[in-house]
Amino acid sequence: MLPRAASIVNADDNVSAGAIQVITGTGRHGCQYALGGANLTQPEILDILAYIGAQDGISSRPKHRHPMQKITLYTTDQCRFCMAAKKLLAKRDIDFIEVDLAKDPAGRAELVALTGMNTFPQFVVGSTPLGGFQELLDADRSGRLPELVR
Repeated sequence: MLPRAASIVNADDNVSAGAIQVITGTGRHGCQYALGGANLTQPEILDILAYIGAQDGISSRPKHRHPMQKITLYTTDQCRFCMAAKKLLAKRDIDFIEVDLAKDPAGRAELVALTGMNTFPQFVVGSTPLGGFQELLDADRSGRLPELVR
């Protein structure tokens, strides 16, 4: 069900004056969708996007409701804590950039300059080092991880 004052229109249709028009993507049938409405709240827009997704056979809402900061995970091969950190971030749908220190010598220098440490994994949000696997796990268990990555 669509929220108040909202309509789904084909992008080729005229959207009423004063309405917002955001191209949300191309549906499986090749048509582009736009949102038409006034004063829509973020939850209402997400509901509309979910509705469009359902019409196109996509059952999930957008993965991230809030913009996420750049997440960098410094890792190395054969490191079980590195593998566990990657698995945890993937499980929480947190996108990250992996710098494999075994394959990237410049990454090792970057890690030391940024954190003062040469241990791994190291989890960095934006330009703020947050620590290794234990700190990542603690943040997840306490429920702080979603707030840290926003």
